[in-house]
Amino acid sequence: MRKREGRKCRGITALLLAACVSGSVFFGNIQVASAVSASTQKEIDSMKEQQEETQEQLDAVSAEKQRLEQAKADLENYLMDLNDQLSQLSAELTELENQLSTTQQELEQTQAELEEARIQEEEQYEDMKLRIQYMYENGNVSMLTMFLESSSLSDFLNRAEYTSQLAEYDRNKLEEYKNTKELIEEKEAQIETEKAELEDLQQQKVSKQEEVSSLVQSTGAQITQYTAEIDEAQRQVDEYEGKLEEQQSALDELMEKAQQEEDEAERKKAEEAAKEQEGSGGTTTSGSSGTTNNGAVSASSSDVDMLAALIYCEAGGEGYEGQLAVGSVVMNRVRSSSYPNSIMGVIYQSGQFSPVASGRFIVVLSQGLATASCRQAAQAAISGQSNVGNCLYFRRNTGSISGIVIGNHVFY
Repeated sequence: MRKREGRKCRGITALLLAACVSGSVFFGNIQVASAVSASTQKEIDSMKEQQEETQEQLDAVSAEKQRLEQAKADLENYLMDLNDQLSQLSAELTELENQLSTTQQELEQTQAELEEARIQEEEQYEDMKLRIQYMYENGNVSMLTMFLESSSLSDFLNRAEYTSQLAEYDRNKLEEYKNTKELIEEKEAQIETEKAELEDLQQQKVSKQEEVSSLVQSTGAQITQYTAEIDEAQRQVDEYEGKLEEQQSALDELMEKAQQEEDEAERKKAEEAAKEQEGSGGTTTSGSSGTTNNGAVSASSSDVDMLAALIYCEAGGEGYEGQLAVGSVVMNRVRSSSYPNSIMGVIYQSGQFSPVASGRFIVVLSQGLATASCRQAAQAAISGQSNVGNCLYFRRNTGSISGIVIGNHVFY
């Protein structure tokens, strides 16, 4: 991220420089026509177009990469949800298996009880049939025998009652076995139903488990595909970022070339102006007009930083007197009703200071490149000191303008 921010910062500076060299350059309050060759300007414009195109491609692939990363993250969350579903299904299937096992045991026990009841019913039924058959086939003999063998009438009646009770017992017992068998059959049918329902539910859970497992596999494959696409997008991002770096380096070289052409044009113009001055007999005043105090101006620390940065850009290679002179011009403008009434307003007023237009000023300000001497001159100028009186303008001294000459500049 810092790498891209740095590249953007350099890009902004380059664009400001390009704006400077493609139109007009301002020095002090003097406008100088651009001296950049048409071929250099064409290369700069072409490189800027290439940068814009590359940046658009980088933005597009970065957006696609972000979309893929979000889609991958969504799938990964979905995969975790599927994992939870599988875990729950596994627990439910285990519970169903336990229930089926218990139900099967109950069914087997019920079937055993039913078989035992059937056997008892059949045995009771066979015993009763034998007794009834015997009593029916040998009824009279039996009654006669029972009468002859009885010791008395009371004994005979008791024996007859016993035979009747025995027959009643057989009938009751047979009915009891039949009822028991019916109850067991009902229980068996109920257990069979429960078992069938459990088996159906188990099959549903197994089908669901297979469905979720299939989703897990397809989701994993999709995540793998997204991962590959993200890697490819990252490769393209790296490629475009590298391309932008190369284009920025090329643009920086073109900016330097353009600046050299501007400097060479200015040098030639200064030489021509000096020759004209020699021919016209123009005069200049060297040295300082003396230090005066124009009254302090309220300023914040950021105002001091801005003024020091501008002094550094305009007179960083000058002595302290030259630096104070530049600061004095800025503060004279702050006090003048013809200019903005703030340091920032004066510095950023359109078309006034070439370092602001070129972007050099913002670089010096952001990186704190102003020297201690420049800061001292800024603070002195803000406090009211001036070594150029009430001068509102300055420019590189070519001998064509009369004024106070300090270092390489003339103030007027």
